[in-house]
Amino acid sequence: MKGVNQKATAAKERKLAAKAEKDAKEAQIKEAQAAKEWAVGAKDTSKKEAEAAKKAEKLLKQQAAREELAAEEKALGVKQEFQARSVSDAFELLDLANAKSGTKTLPGGKIDRHPERRAKAAWNAYFERELPVVKKEHPGLRRTQMQQLLWRRWQKSPENPMNQASLSFNASQEEEMELAENLKSSNLESFKVKNSSSEG
Repeated sequence: MKGVNQKATAAKERKLAAKAEKDAKEAQIKEAQAAKEWAVGAKDTSKKEAEAAKKAEKLLKQQAAREELAAEEKALGVKQEFQARSVSDAFELLDLANAKSGTKTLPGGKIDRHPERRAKAAWNAYFERELPVVKKEHPGLRRTQMQQLLWRRWQKSPENPMNQASLSFNASQEEEMELAENLKSSNLESFKVKNSSSEG
């Protein structure tokens, strides 16, 4: 009887183990590729879930800050005073004061869901109105240069519908209510009377 060559069997075992390991790695790679191919048409909701969680956390922080501010003002007995500078401001202030918190839109429907629809007409009106002003300010510029200058100003202009308060057409009710509340508070802030007696 022949004896078993231990070195040869050990080498064979190592070869088999290396081959099994290599096969396992190849199988993992093929599985990952197949998963990628199948995921091409599928929706990945992880980003949306993270975004929704972030928005919910932001809403909670804003609500807590508002409640804290209201509690401080109540504790100090601070009474908010508002002042309108014209009749139209007075009407706007009354509308804001009477608007219920929690309503989706403000009086006058200031939340626009499709600002891009009005952008071209607003740009044309802005361009026609501002072109003579730019011609006086910069008489040596060519028309295209004036257009470029006006376009840069238009991008920052409050008349640009894309710079005004707007929502995406498929925004949720929570987003709409949040925007309405933010608009209401910022508009009311512009009417607040600055107390100079408390300073100094």
